[in-house]
Amino acid sequence: MEYLGAIGAALSAKRTFTHSPYSEDSFLISRMLYERGYLAGFSIVGQNPTLCIKLKYDMHGRPLVRTLQPISKPSKKVCVTVTELRKLLEKEVPVDFIIRTSIGFVWAREAVQRRLGGELTLRVSV
Repeated sequence: MEYLGAIGAALSAKRTFTHSPYSEDSFLISRMLYERGYLAGFSIVGQNPTLCIKLKYDMHGRPLVRTLQPISKPSKKVCVTVTELRKLLEKEVPVDFIIRTSIGFVWAREAVQRRLGGELTLRVSV
């Protein structure tokens, strides 16, 4: 996913903004990260849609998101049940996951509360 590469490179270079080709998935993930306070903002710009992402840093200049790691790939989908997801959340702290479910993208804890399994899409390290 080009989106994750753009964010990773921008975080490494301590840039404030980065750009990525627009896709519905990258837009929805950006919205989730923004709502959690991990991004300062995002917008769609240009005729050939590009996603402009404003990164967020703490008062010491450290990024609020350390890494965004893809888990499922087009060649290998990783699906989890609610039970597996619950066990994963108990082990992995301070990490969260974005899951693709039958109702769209949701945070892992929300998926557990709603008793939804799905595709383990992204690991968010904070």
